Amino acid sequence: MTEVDLKVESVSEDTSMGEEKFVPVAEAIRYRKRAQAAEKELAEAQRKLGEMETQKTHLEQRLSQTQKEQTLKEKLLAAGAADADTALLVVKDRLAGDEKADTDKVIEQLRRDKPYLFETLTDTTAFSRTRGMKDKSAATRQGLKNAASKAAQTAGRTELMEYMKARRRLH
Repeated sequence: MTEVDLKVESVSEDTSMGEEKFVPVAEAIRYRKRAQAAEKELAEAQRKLGEMETQKTHLEQRLSQTQKEQTLKEKLLAAGAADADTALLVVKDRLAGDEKADTDKVIEQLRRDKPYLFETLTDTTAFSRTRGMKDKSAATRQGLKNAASKAAQTAGRTELMEYMKARRRLH
């Protein structure tokens, strides 16, 4: 045994009898190193905890913002927004100035100010004929039947061509 191992260090601890307990120096050094390592681990864990709490608050803010945007978008779609993304941006811009503003009132004001962002009821319920659509009336269909029967009776090329032209015009 070396001299270092044989030396003892006085460590005063309150025991039940009030005695002082002596611990070998080598063991005291080991205890101190373990305590320092534990303190380093504790500091690292506290630092990581702080980072995670910061990240948690950031994610909670993003989640609440996304939920607000989603509810705004749902309200805009319910109001009949044709371009929900553009209307959402305009509503968010108007709400940015006043946090206590009623979203329904802002949407109605937007509907009055910018009606082109919203669909009208007549646009979605009734479709009108366009100029390019062809009228498929009964007279045209009767003409097709006549051309078909004439082509079948004569079996001529001219009548067959007339039937094919009539058929193309109808479809």
